[in-house]
Amino acid sequence: YFILDSDHLSLLNIFNSWQLARCTKEWCQRHFFQFRSLVKAREVRAQLLEICQRCLPAKDREAVTSRSSGATMHPKVIRKAICAGFFFNAARFKGFDSSQGP
Repeated sequence: YFILDSDHLSLLNIFNSWQLARCTKEWCQRHFFQFRSLVKAREVRAQLLEICQRCLPAKDREAVTSRSSGATMHPKVIRKAICAGFFFNAARFKGFDSSQGP
């Protein structure tokens, strides 16, 4: 399940494998993963999918649903999406105030 380039992609690979195994608790025990964490990830994914479907025009909704199966991973596209999401939270400009020191 390990992908050398990215922890995010490794976690996505674990999630997709769990879904292919029909989201069973036994699969988690056999592979030493926490069942509750994967269930929570599935709930968050469902919420994000619902938000996307509500916000998109009707013509684009089906494309989101068909692409969200997770069966095929496109690492370059996933990395771009992660970077775009983290961009606004990467750093905050504090400003320069000589009275505060380092």
